[in-house]
Amino acid sequence: MKKYLILSIKIIISFALFYWVVNQIDVSAIPAYMLSANYYLIGFAFILVLFGIVLSSYKLKILMEKGKLSDYIKLNFIGMFFNLFMPGTTGGDIVRIAYLKKWNVNLHAATSRIFMDRFTGLIAILLLLITGLVAIIVHPNINLTRLFLNLEVKMVSWQVFTSILIVILIATFGFMLAFRHFLSKVLNDIVYIFSQKKLLTKTIIIAIFFQFLLLIMFFIILLALDSEINVSFTYILTIVPIINLFLMLPISIQGIGVREFLYVQLIPQIDPGILVTASFFIYIIRLLCGMLGIYFINHSPVNE
Repeated sequence: MKKYLILSIKIIISFALFYWVVNQIDVSAIPAYMLSANYYLIGFAFILVLFGIVLSSYKLKILMEKGKLSDYIKLNFIGMFFNLFMPGTTGGDIVRIAYLKKWNVNLHAATSRIFMDRFTGLIAILLLLITGLVAIIVHPNINLTRLFLNLEVKMVSWQVFTSILIVILIATFGFMLAFRHFLSKVLNDIVYIFSQKKLLTKTIIIAIFFQFLLLIMFFIILLALDSEINVSFTYILTIVPIINLFLMLPISIQGIGVREFLYVQLIPQIDPGILVTASFFIYIIRLLCGMLGIYFINHSPVNE
């Protein structure tokens, strides 16, 4: 019952935010944006994502401290495939943990490694956000005060997000109490990883490169839709990490609605129709990468 309630809340949030976005744009213009897009740039963005998946797989290989890179590439594609059909953003992580367990990795070790894979991604996002803020402060043509005053985000929207976050934290605390014995083993493994300074540093650096590739990918898609977009890469460097932080929260179905809502609210310099079309292309790229996971499901080390 509780599971269906959470799912229902996610569906409502995704639908409500997406409905709000649709009412802010001329939906009939989206096909025109798609037809006029520079598909060479879209293809380049897709290649960047594929390279990013290889980078991310290498990071996981370092965290696992064993295995072949090709196996972790397969694992990440499999995780992306299952993410397409699971309501949250962590469904693929659960599948990756299950596959690692089939590879004779202890459950707590698999869980801690996948957690650290996510955690280093979070650190990378925060570091890029700080870099973007510093760049804006020292940039002579960008007024930081005006930047935040122009976000046009109603306080009630952020209050809703904050309330949801509090509920998530309470639910997480309850989960930790229920599984404290298992989580103690996971925590011990995480402490071990933190004690490996070289390993941790290397994974964070790789995570930064990966997140930076995603920033470039988004900027390239915007250029593919409008070669004269009125937004700097410095601004994107600041705003996209904020959006990615919200997308990490399990408050919607695959980030649908949340991504488009934040794009429209936080990047007012660009036509909302272009932003929604860019979001659509991102979903298409994710879908194509996820579909590759079908092949790897039948060619993973478990099935060979």
